Amino acid sequence: MSRLRDCRERAGYSQKQVALILKVKAPSVSNWEKGKTRPTRDNLEKLADLYHVSVDFLMERNWIFTSAVFAAFLCVHASGPFHYMYAWWRKFPRRF
Repeated sequence: MSRLRDCRERAGYSQKQVALILKVKAPSVSNWEKGKTRPTRDNLEKLADLYHVSVDFLMERNWIFTSAVFAAFLCVHASGPFHYMYAWWRKFPRRF
């Protein structure tokens, strides 16, 4: 599950920091990233919230962003016509 590692590194967390936030042992995070074990559903949801991505994205099922990531995208790209971007975004299912 290299996506777990990619998301963690992009968010700027160490494995130890993620373990403290999720209240698990540090080797657990390492094992998840190496694919030796899988995180529980609760931990997957916490990781998705922490990294601002969907559980499906973490599980490498698809490329759907959460609304927080979309809001950040809009702030950066606000110069374009909003209604086109919003219409594009509405095509994708949201995770709430």
